[in-house]
Order: sequence, then C-alpha cells, then structure tokens
Amino acid sequence: MAIIRPEKKAEYEMVHTIHQSAFKRDIEAQLVDRLRKTNYYHSELSLVIEEDNDLLGHLLFTRVVIKDGNKTFPALALAPVGIKADYQGKKLGTQLVEEGLKKAKYLGHKLVIVLGDPKFYTRFGFESAANFEITPPAGFPEEAFLVAKLCPEEIDIKGQVLYPVQFNMTLK
Repeated sequence: MAIIRPEKKAEYEMVHTIHQSAFKRDIEAQLVDRLRKTNYYHSELSLVIEEDNDLLGHLLFTRVVIKDGNKTFPALALAPVGIKADYQGKKLGTQLVEEGLKKAKYLGHKLVIVLGDPKFYTRFGFESAANFEITPPAGFPEEAFLVAKLCPEEIDIKGQVLYPVQFNMTLK
C-alpha cells in the first residue's frame, strides 16, 4: 500500500534521483533543489509517495502570482511530478496529484496552474487557463497551460502567471 506524505530533508538526495529517473535528465531535479532554497517553496506541499519504505515518486507545488495590472492573486504551480522510471504507468502519479490537490485545498489554496499534458491533467479538474483569462509567460504553449480551481466560489482574477526566477532554466 502506497503512502503519500511530505518529504523530509534527509530525502532530498533520493527525491533528486527520482526526478532524474523519471525525466531521464537533470533539469527537473535541479529545479526542485533550487526552489527548496526560496520562500516560494511550500514544504507541506512537497510530497513523496512511498511503498515498503522505498520512495517511488515526488511532486512539488510552488507559490506563484497571477498579475493583472496592479493587482496580484496568489496561486500554486504544480511542477514537477516525477515517478521512478520502473514504476511509471502504475497510477502512482495519479495518486500523488489527487492527494496533492486535496492537501492544497485543505491548506486554503484556491488555484493551481500546471504546464502539462491536457489528456492527463483534465481528469483532475484542470482546464485551459484561457477559460479564466489567465495567460502563461511568453513562449509557453497555451494548449498545455492549465488551471484547476480548488474552491467552489467564483474567482474574479485574470492576468499573467509570474513564476519564480528559479523556473527560468526549466521553462526555456
């Protein structure tokens, strides 16, 4: 039975290895390492999934801002979500995303942004950010820029998402 919980400092190196395995490169692992050193990092929303004391996956929600003129609205960015290569396709990523969204909602967050495959993320309630008049930074593919509302009330916000500078190396 898989357990989902916040990562521990002692697991940072293992989480780095998970992302290297999941993405077959270092960019996402380095992003997590950089974000942990900022105030955008949300330790309660840096989650691991483990089975038999073996870490199999990790996801991170990072604080971001949506800017509309002089107004700003807080939101979360979901990135990255990584599952060890040998464990992909076993619904572990789905479990992580579902639990992460529940926890984010419980903690009072209202909106989550993701740059990802619409076929995967729409099952969790994500829809095109364009539906909310929320725009990605320049160069993002709009069809893969998605938003999930975590609260039932109407959200009266539009604008462009501003990511922490730590994402710059990853998003180019």
